[in-house]
Amino acid sequence: MDKRIEAFINNELSDEEIALLEAQLRTDKRLAEELAFYLSVKKLAAGEPRRLKLETRHKEWQEKRREKAPLQLRDWRWAAAIVVIGIGLAWLLKTGTGADLHELSGGYIAQNFETLSVRMSGADTGDSLQTAINAFNGGDAGAALAICEEILRRDPGNAEALKTAGIAALKSKDYDKAIQFFRLLGDDTSLYGNPGRFYEAVARLQKGGEQDTKQAEALLDEVIEKDLEGKKEAEKWRKGD
Repeated sequence: MDKRIEAFINNELSDEEIALLEAQLRTDKRLAEELAFYLSVKKLAAGEPRRLKLETRHKEWQEKRREKAPLQLRDWRWAAAIVVIGIGLAWLLKTGTGADLHELSGGYIAQNFETLSVRMSGADTGDSLQTAINAFNGGDAGAALAICEEILRRDPGNAEALKTAGIAALKSKDYDKAIQFFRLLGDDTSLYGNPGRFYEAVARLQKGGEQDTKQAEALLDEVIEKDLEGKKEAEKWRKGD
């Protein structure tokens, strides 16, 4: 997250920095998304509807401005605050649950991908895959990814290697690789309990951006409609529970 967002909320930016932030928010979608995410998740009280929380915060800034009439140079920070918060409000209402889905997918990763286990399928591949798992569990996701990629060069259809490679790439924040591996995993119709589509949605949500978020939402809907692995989480996320 851009450090200026938290600094702005904490009233730690200069007038010039606020003006620059305001200008960038008007054209930088990712920065606007970060502001909306911060307002909705990090700083505002839980348990109220997102729209009400942001509208209430925006109203507070407007009231502070009206209390200071006529507007003078020292009131610049209040005027700029109204604009910045207003942009965050408009962006979050426009993007719907994108920020929430990003947070939920991040929580899923933290809860489910700290350590991994493996089903041994063959002596050579199994040993290599276990080495990758050991590297991952030891905190070296990059090494785990490299080992899995070597396995996949010899055995492109190895489902366990695809899954492990995708998770390792995800933990390494190499979202494009994670998406690629999970897509290939999801395409394997011979598997029982295939998490590929759901994991791809998780990777796209972490990658962020309007297009990837839309694709992730479509994947979550597919998981629900086809009763794929991850359906329980997908239903909760789509309902906003």
